[in-house]
Amino acid sequence: MNLKHLLESYKYNMINVELQEINRKSNESFGVLKFNDDISSVFYLEPKEEYVKSIQIISAATPSKDLTLSNQLKHTEKLLEIIIKTIQILTYLNEQEIKIILNSLGLFDGSFIEKKQLKHDKYYFKIAVIDNLLMLTIAIEE
Repeated sequence: MNLKHLLESYKYNMINVELQEINRKSNESFGVLKFNDDISSVFYLEPKEEYVKSIQIISAATPSKDLTLSNQLKHTEKLLEIIIKTIQILTYLNEQEIKIILNSLGLFDGSFIEKKQLKHDKYYFKIAVIDNLLMLTIAIEE
């Protein structure tokens, strides 16, 4: 998917996102998107194109400012919304398929802590927790 279309799709789905930066080199290009203070993503582009070939959503395990249960739930809901919408936007999978993928990755039973990955159609998904950061990678097969 074209980076411009990705950003427009987030906006259409009412997900606030800010393009932080894009680094372009001759053999690779990547950039950073910021959803809020606790959730960001790194995306990788095809060389010399604006085509997103993979994206990694990175989130703090807990909100950085207010650790109340209410704020933790809001943080978790926002993270799930971003994950689900990102998968929908990049893969065109339906909600049922996405739920199956997220369940297989252990997102609903907590087993994602063990680092899991899977391939579905032409997409690779990987989830891990490193230094209290949840990282979900979505990559398109080349």
